[in-house]
Amino acid sequence: MSEIENDLNNLYFYIQVVQWHPDDPSSAVGCRVSQIRPDMQSGVMTIASADCPNLYTVLLSDLVTEKTSGINEKAGNTANKIRQRETAQVEALEGSVQPTSNASTFNFSVSRIKQELQ
Repeated sequence: MSEIENDLNNLYFYIQVVQWHPDDPSSAVGCRVSQIRPDMQSGVMTIASADCPNLYTVLLSDLVTEKTSGINEKAGNTANKIRQRETAQVEALEGSVQPTSNASTFNFSVSRIKQELQ
């Protein structure tokens, strides 16, 4: 049992981030970051590395949750639903990008696209 617990505690993501201006795909910049561990309680994953010029914060989101809930509260609620096996998949991610080149913060939101099997 302790081996399984150790394996679960040592799971992590390798992440590749690529971003570009929609009018110019050749403007793409990106980075790769390894050993990113999400916070399973809060539903938040922070992507930060010396190799990556931006700070990314990605939060779990539930499209059903009312818009009145704060983004951090939604992320925690979604993480809790996953732990309690009330849901099996994440419907959306929300987050922010903080570049090191200026003081702006850019927010983003992505949702799962349901594809029909052919």
